[in-house]
Amino acid sequence: MRKYKAFGVGLLLAILGSACAPQAEDQVQTLEDNGLTEEQVEAADEIPSSALDFADVDLPTVSEGLEPHPFVSPPVTTDSAEVTPSANLNGEPLLRESSPRVLGPQGRRKKLVVDMVSAAYRLTNRSQWQFPEEGSNAPAQNGLAYSYGAKDPKIRQKPPAGNCTEEVHGLDCSGLINQAARAAGVPLVVGPAAYQGTTEAWDGVLPSAWKVHAEDVLGSELESGDIISWGFHIGILARGSDGKLHVLQSNGTSARSCKNACSNECIKNRGPTRGPRSFYFADAVTAFGSDYTVVRLVAELAPEWDFSVRCVGESKALATLKIKLDENENWSFSQSAQGVTAQGKKFALAVQGLYDSGKRSISGKVASGSFDLKMDFDDSGYFKIPGAKLPEIGCAALEGRWVSGSP
Repeated sequence: MRKYKAFGVGLLLAILGSACAPQAEDQVQTLEDNGLTEEQVEAADEIPSSALDFADVDLPTVSEGLEPHPFVSPPVTTDSAEVTPSANLNGEPLLRESSPRVLGPQGRRKKLVVDMVSAAYRLTNRSQWQFPEEGSNAPAQNGLAYSYGAKDPKIRQKPPAGNCTEEVHGLDCSGLINQAARAAGVPLVVGPAAYQGTTEAWDGVLPSAWKVHAEDVLGSELESGDIISWGFHIGILARGSDGKLHVLQSNGTSARSCKNACSNECIKNRGPTRGPRSFYFADAVTAFGSDYTVVRLVAELAPEWDFSVRCVGESKALATLKIKLDENENWSFSQSAQGVTAQGKKFALAVQGLYDSGKRSISGKVASGSFDLKMDFDDSGYFKIPGAKLPEIGCAALEGRWVSGSP
């Protein structure tokens, strides 16, 4: 695992146990922000929770056979997950045999996104968090509360910061992100939100063996698993199958600036308009503003790939071409192969193409056909190549398959 950068270590040690806000007044300007303003708290209170069903969330498929685990706030681990699949999602045997098989960079990134979003979703699902009254200062709860400075929803406690005194099970905004990351095996710092929303915070703790890193997203379509930060507030994005974007977050007040209604404000923190819940993206922008940043976790591109071609309906590849994707070559590639079928018919194959680093896609031409794929896999499985054919050997249509050479 990579070591924390010097700044990350100092920050972590200084703010352990803190939230979107400080535990000590003198930390406000140096380490923490002040959380939501009264106006933002009120604006968020007016926003209804979005209608998000986890079954409809647009999430990547982890073709290596791993499933998202339920949120249990597990001990953090940095070991690479090992699985022993015999086929990819399409049921095709893996080209490279290894037992056990370590997830490739794309598979690891997909599992990371699925685990984080599923954990965040469960935190916002009020029906999953029912607590009976445990005394005059420990009220019954229908869902997790907003608890300023809280990082562990399993613990009933007085908010570690701010002026509320009720003992509740809850989280603040950075606590939700911390718990989502921990559920995916990433020991992200507990806060503040402004730091969690940086590439430095994630790159300092993502295991180097995963070959996954964080990038700032500028002008791209937002995706499930993206981390959105307003500096004073943070959440994780989930896109529904209907295309609508949701922000999974925890909103509420520290009651630090309230004058005469602190008790009422603290009671609201465990009500239906506060705590971990989901907003439609447009509503979140209305409440918190359009000045936000987005961080995305991306997989490193493998430099070497196998591109296999076969006739549609056949189980055996005609040829497997070795492709190298090199930035020094402007990401372009060209490779050819010749062979003889089992029936003694000769054929020749040539593939030319280009990797688009901005779109993270690969396109090319082969045997009069062309393809254009988003490079979000370690093994694409066979896909039909539109227009591709080899009539000289009786092949009316061709399929291609890309497999990473360095999982």
